[in-house]
Amino acid sequence: MISTIEETRVPAITVGSPEFTSVPGRWTGLARQLPALPLAILVPFVLIALFADWIAPYDPTEPIPGATIFEPPFWMEGGSTHALLGTDFQSRDLLSRLIFGARVSLIVGVMGTLVAGSIGTALGILAGYLGGWVDQVIMRLTDAWLALPALVFAIFLATMLGPSMWNIVIILGAVYWTRYARVIRGEVLSLREREFVKLAEIAGGSRTRVIFRHILPNVLNSTMVLAKPDDRRGDHRRSLAELSRGRRAAARAGLGLDVG
Repeated sequence: MISTIEETRVPAITVGSPEFTSVPGRWTGLARQLPALPLAILVPFVLIALFADWIAPYDPTEPIPGATIFEPPFWMEGGSTHALLGTDFQSRDLLSRLIFGARVSLIVGVMGTLVAGSIGTALGILAGYLGGWVDQVIMRLTDAWLALPALVFAIFLATMLGPSMWNIVIILGAVYWTRYARVIRGEVLSLREREFVKLAEIAGGSRTRVIFRHILPNVLNSTMVLAKPDDRRGDHRRSLAELSRGRRAAARAGLGLDVG
């Protein structure tokens, strides 16, 4: 008997295959997927806000020595290059105040969104996963919170706590968490019936482990979508842009910071 041996051909792996792609090559591919124009607009503003202490020509809270009030910008008649955008009613440099105001708006917007998203996501997960009286209490609290006029309530809290940047962050986060709680609860009500969650519970996983290992990673995408600025649908999303507008409204009411 003559046995035949069939040769198994292994496909050749070329140097350019994904298995041999270099790390710089992967980073280059990722960089090509980033939106160039939005980053070109956003990144300079973020850098200006972060390095305001070194970029601003003057102290934004102090008058410019020798300057007059309401000086026009340098390109208008009566303007000068020592105050490129002119001065305000106290002879303070408008350019410096804009630069430092960008920092305040960035901190309040980002941190306020993080606080609101964290509170709303945590309460939404608890309400959706635990159910029962926990769900009823959290949802009734959310409904009552939604009935309050958000900006008026924020200004009321600001008068109680006082004008401070971190007070404004806490207040805006505490006011705008409701959107996250309602949406995340709906997501969790669906997730807790999925097979992978049921199998984790049958395997003996504790509620804390199931929440942090299986529920939370699957709702973070919804949280990030709610956090992004989007006013097209007219549903008043509690986003970074809205938190920044709330901060400016509180400042105009005399409850914000001096800069911005």
